[in-house]
Amino acid sequence: MATGVEASILEGLLAHLSSLTLVPAKSVAWPNVDFDPPDSGYLGVQLFPASTNQIALGDTGQNRHRGVFQVSVFWELGEGELDAQEAAASVAAHFKRGTQLLQDGLYVRVLTPPTVGPAVYDKKYIQIPVSIEYQVDADNPA
Repeated sequence: MATGVEASILEGLLAHLSSLTLVPAKSVAWPNVDFDPPDSGYLGVQLFPASTNQIALGDTGQNRHRGVFQVSVFWELGEGELDAQEAAASVAAHFKRGTQLLQDGLYVRVLTPPTVGPAVYDKKYIQIPVSIEYQVDADNPA
């Protein structure tokens, strides 16, 4: 159980991602955890917090935390792009607009439809980023 707002946000988003089932199954490169990428591909995760804003008057009012949770689909090069796009679509559907996740008393809300970005090719994988915008309204820390 996280105690900071940012840690709770990440914990909630990671927990929701861990409930996603892809066919074929892909391992996940969790943030700042040792990982040996398999040849068959994997999911990579990053959190990009944005500025926090005050949304209520006074020093005790709530703050609004926003940002982007990015899940990148890494697919084996030479296996075609269709299956990789299907995996990206599955991630986007799992975090569809309106998704609410309750974590440590905070609601993490997905604000907009996730954006599936263009495929990027390197020597071993194609990468398709899925950007998920979130918002959390939380009390100002005491």
